[in-house]
This record gives sequence, structure tokens and C-alpha cells, in this order.
Amino acid sequence: MDEPVILNKCDSIEVIKEFGTVVNYYIFNEFEVHTNIIPVNTVQDWHYHNKIEEIVLVVTGEILFSWFDGYKRKDCIICEGGLVCVKKATHTFSNISTEECRCVVFRFVPDGKNKHEIIKNDKSAVYIKNINNID
Repeated sequence: MDEPVILNKCDSIEVIKEFGTVVNYYIFNEFEVHTNIIPVNTVQDWHYHNKIEEIVLVVTGEILFSWFDGYKRKDCIICEGGLVCVKKATHTFSNISTEECRCVVFRFVPDGKNKHEIIKNDKSAVYIKNINNID
């Protein structure tokens, strides 16, 4: 069996961006997870991704997600507990609120295959008779 990988904040790569966003990167072979602390009045550069999928989960606060649909700009506030799958959209995130925003970002390179059934069903139950006597 593979051993779990346990990382602490001190194991991450911490970067403080130009406008004060603090990012802690946890990089693995097939995906990346990073946390963002986005200060008030912070605007990210407009950008897009050619190959990666970026999923942003807002943990605290709220963030303005802006993207282009063709040539039309669209905006949506993503509140605490909200999630956005960015896809290949040209986009930016802005904290226009009065409190910092904390997000968790998941980034990976999808292969286009539908893995829904695997994700839904890949769980094997284990019965442990007496957890305190495991060697």
C-alpha cells in the first residue's frame, strides 16, 4: 500500500505576489493544490490556461470572478463555500470586499476521460476489530 503524504505549511512553497496575495503551493506529480490569502482591493492579472484545469474553492470571504464569454465580459461573486471550475476561460479574480478572501485552488491536467464512476465508487470498506491493538 502507498503511504499517505502529510504536508504542513512549512513544506509548501510560499510566494507573496506583487499585490500582496500570499500563496502556498503544494506540488505533486499529477496535480497541485495551493492556498491563497487575497487582501482587500487586490486584482489578479488577466490570464488563461492552455492545458491545466483550475478549480477555486472560496473558504472564507468572497471574490469577484471575471471572465470573457467570446468578447463579452462576465462577472460573478463567488461567496464562502462557492466553487468555480475555470476551464480555458480568460479570467481574473478580484477581492472587492472589505475582508480578505481565503481560497483553495486545485490544478491538474485533465485527459478528457470521464472518471465519474471511478470517483463515485472507488471506496473499499475495512473492518477493524479493535483499533487500539493494531501493530
